[in-house]
Amino acid sequence: MTPRSVSLALAAAAALLVVGATVPPGFAHAQETQKREAAHAIPYKQESSFADQLIALGIALATVAVVGAIGIGGYRHLTGARPGLPSRRLKVLETLRLSPRTVLFLVEFDRRTLVIGQHGDRLTLLVGPPETEAPEATGQEHAGTT
Repeated sequence: MTPRSVSLALAAAAALLVVGATVPPGFAHAQETQKREAAHAIPYKQESSFADQLIALGIALATVAVVGAIGIGGYRHLTGARPGLPSRRLKVLETLRLSPRTVLFLVEFDRRTLVIGQHGDRLTLLVGPPETEAPEATGQEHAGTT
């Protein structure tokens, strides 16, 4: 199923719940309600039947489930998270526009942070991942250390 068909199905279910929630209490047992009203002439508040309470509880639980499903689906849609798929390896953490044609990008790729510059149609790696070999292993020392 596509995300659009899932969201349409959830919207249809929510519409049915809204319509079902507007049904007056006692709709399921209209005949019994009329008989009880005829037998009780004293106007006082009567307790709802057990069936009416079960219907109201079912509608409330279904509404909560649909709202929760819509919320989870919306969150996944907005964040791009898809169940069963690996997370993205490339993330743009930040962008900074220096001029109309020059942009800096802070990018994370496989847990490494890169700074990439773009000028016009050219891309340049400005700061890459650290060297894999330590300077001590190659015999080089840092500048400024004695």
